[in-house]
Amino acid sequence: MTTNFIFNLSYVENQDEVTLSYSILDPSISSRLVLNKSGTLQRLTWNDNEHRWVEFYVAPNKPCDSYNYCGPNGNCDPSNVGTGQFECTCLPRFEPTLARDWYLRDGSGGCVRKRGGHVCGSGEGFEKVPLAKEPNTWMARVDRGVTGLKECESECLRNCSCNAYASADVSRGDSGCVTWHGDLMDSRVFSSGGQDL
Repeated sequence: MTTNFIFNLSYVENQDEVTLSYSILDPSISSRLVLNKSGTLQRLTWNDNEHRWVEFYVAPNKPCDSYNYCGPNGNCDPSNVGTGQFECTCLPRFEPTLARDWYLRDGSGGCVRKRGGHVCGSGEGFEKVPLAKEPNTWMARVDRGVTGLKECESECLRNCSCNAYASADVSRGDSGCVTWHGDLMDSRVFSSGGQDL
């Protein structure tokens, strides 16, 4: 979120809470937050001169910013926006669940594993997805005792429900291991700063 001179931001992190709040510095400014039914959050401020609400901030403001925009096992690539290409792609070894919807540029149905593409324990491996935002971790496991990506990959290959793995802490030389099980939700590409998945 963009900070501006009209707001006073407050961040609290302790054992009881983690909160981010902000208040308006000038009490003469009227402002409101609106969450509409499509999930868009708007910060509106009242413009006295024009006698109307003016949009100050909106989120998400890009398709890939919306949660799980490309559905399960889909990958949103914002660099495709404006190029004529669909921003949704399937992760390696997956294909659109409903190809017709993808032709209509609706990736919400996501992707399914390609037929014959996954036989657990028969020497399969993984394909690197660079500069990725890690998928939602609701079906992930973290093992801080793993000491490198090779060990993390081996850990994932031992479990047939494991679909992806990554380092749990890249700031400490790829220590720890995160493994994802089941559908991979809310994956996207970053132009820089993402992590290899």
